[in-house]
Amino acid sequence: MRARPLILLIACNALGGFSYCASAWAMRGFAPVPLVFWRTLVAVVLFAPWTVRALRSGGISAGDWMRVAAVAVFGYAAPLLMGTIGQSASSATNAVLLNAVEPLSLVLMSAAFLGERLGARRIASIAAGFIGAAAIVSQGFSSQTAASPSVRGDMLLALGGFCWALHSVIGKDLLRRIGAMELSAVTITLSLLPIAAAAFAARGAAAPEAGPASWLWMAFLGVAVTFLSTALWNLGLQEVDASALANIIFLQPLVGVLAGVVFLHDRVTAWTGVGGALILAGVFAASRDMRAEPAHPASDAAPPAAAETAFPV
Repeated sequence: MRARPLILLIACNALGGFSYCASAWAMRGFAPVPLVFWRTLVAVVLFAPWTVRALRSGGISAGDWMRVAAVAVFGYAAPLLMGTIGQSASSATNAVLLNAVEPLSLVLMSAAFLGERLGARRIASIAAGFIGAAAIVSQGFSSQTAASPSVRGDMLLALGGFCWALHSVIGKDLLRRIGAMELSAVTITLSLLPIAAAAFAARGAAAPEAGPASWLWMAFLGVAVTFLSTALWNLGLQEVDASALANIIFLQPLVGVLAGVVFLHDRVTAWTGVGGALILAGVFAASRDMRAEPAHPASDAAPPAAAETAFPV
């Protein structure tokens, strides 16, 4: 795999891994749904120049707008709301573990709907990443991780992981005709509508009072994760198979644990070392297996029929 998309995807998932810590800190002053609203609003403002460019170009067809709306609602707004609410009801540890639903769903849906090849090396790299992530977050299912979290929270986290995969599977076809920054901009902007509706519906719920630290962590999530990480993901997705991105997602639990060690003074265990080694081995195998795809700007020829019709959104 070429260095550029690999660097983009590693940076994206490093930010994603740190977001669990940042969300936990931000939710000391924000309720989950308002936190999602404010961080998305920050990103909408930052994406405004590309949103204006996409609207002025007139290059997005009616059918593409339907797919963009599907990515915005089902591939961003829904999983972000479910993941944030789920983490507040469960735990950051379970949020990282259940994030493994995303790459597994991404691999399966990419094969089913995009016709992407699943070779033995890719399957092995996914298995290594999943086992490594499970080892890190479960710590061998020791007594320290045996506490029973909210079942409702875990269900939301798992469903959110599935919906994150929809972001890439539906968006992959759009990237053949819409630039990565423009697609990121319009999907995040449209996602603010259902998120604002959810925030309005939750306005009467009791919430902690946000202090300066919570506002700073909210701003970090908006700038570094919602804005920058979304852009990096789509820029990387533009150049490789959707299923090839799946194993890179397993970097998130590794980064999450390292962030806990550095910022929360969590203890490093043998399970952390074993899990990290498996994740890195899986990422290395996946990087060797990724077949780079050329970018297809909006003016290029239409994508293959299988990719065009596989997801009739």
